[in-house]
Amino acid sequence: MTEPERQAILEICFHAALADGRKSAAEHAALERAAQRLGLVLPADLNSAGDLYARSQAVAAVAGRVGDRASARLAFELAVAICEADEAPNPAERWFLEELRRALGLEAAAAAETVRRAEELTSAAVPVPMASPTSSAERDPLGVNAAELDQLIQNRAILAGALELLPDTLATMAIVPVQMQLVYQIGKAHGYELDRGHIRDLLATVGVGLASQVVESYAERAVRGLLGKFAGGWVTGMAGQLTSSGLSFATTYALGQLARQYYAGGRTLDAIQLRSLYGKLLGQGRSLEPGLASRIREQAGQVNLGRLTSLLKL
Repeated sequence: MTEPERQAILEICFHAALADGRKSAAEHAALERAAQRLGLVLPADLNSAGDLYARSQAVAAVAGRVGDRASARLAFELAVAICEADEAPNPAERWFLEELRRALGLEAAAAAETVRRAEELTSAAVPVPMASPTSSAERDPLGVNAAELDQLIQNRAILAGALELLPDTLATMAIVPVQMQLVYQIGKAHGYELDRGHIRDLLATVGVGLASQVVESYAERAVRGLLGKFAGGWVTGMAGQLTSSGLSFATTYALGQLARQYYAGGRTLDAIQLRSLYGKLLGQGRSLEPGLASRIREQAGQVNLGRLTSLLKL
C-alpha cells in the first residue's frame, strides 16, 4: 500500500469518527497519534465540511485517492468499524457510510454484509455474570475472589491481544466488546448493575476512545505489515503473529484492573484520580505483555475468523 493510499484511508477514518456529529479532544488526540505512527499528517481543514453537501464532496474527494479495490474495501471496513464502535450507527453515520460506499465504488450487497458482520460483533457482548467464588483465596471487601478476578482480567487481555494480531480488519471490532464486557463483569461482581452507557462513559473518562482504538489498531497493523489480501471482505492468513500485540493487551488489562479498584472502592474516585490510576495500570500492562506473548500467539492461532462472536460469550 502506497503512502498516498494510507493517507487517504486515514482521512476516511477521521471523517468516520466525526460522522455522528460528536468530537472529543481525546478522540482527536488518538487520531493524531495514529497519523504520527504512520508518518502522516492530518490536513488542518479536515473538519471544515460541516453541512451534508460539503461532507459528501469531501468524502468523494478523499475516496478518489484510494487506489485498488482491496484498499477500498479496507477503507470501508475501517469506517464501519469506527461508526459501530460505541453503539449502532445513527442516521448521520448511516448516511456517511452509504456516501462512502458509492464514492469507493463498492457493491451494495457486499457493503451491507460488512455492516451486518460488524453489527453482529458489537451486539454479541451479552453480559455474563461472574461465577460464584469457589475457593478461600484472598477476597475483595465485598467477598469477591481476588484470584478469580485477576485470572479473568488476564484472560480477557490475552484475548484482546490475540484479536489485534489477526489481519482481519473487523477482528478489531471484537476488542471493544471484550473490554466493555470485562468492565460489566467486574462491576457485577461488586454489586453494580452497569449499562452500556455507563461503561462507555468510564472508558471515555480515562481517555480510551472506542472509535479511536480502531484507528490506532489500523495504524499498528499498517506499520507491522499486517494488512494482507482480502477474500470476500475478510482478510485471510496469520502473517504478523510474531509481532507485538501490546496495544490491546495493555489497554484491556488496565481497564480491568481500573474497574476492579473503582468498584471495590465504591466508585469514589474522581476523573483526575481515574486518569492517573489508568496511566499507571497501562504501564503495568505493557510490562506484562512480553511475558505472555506466547499465550497471546497461541490464542490468535485458535481464533476462528468466521465465529468471532462466540469469543465474546466465553
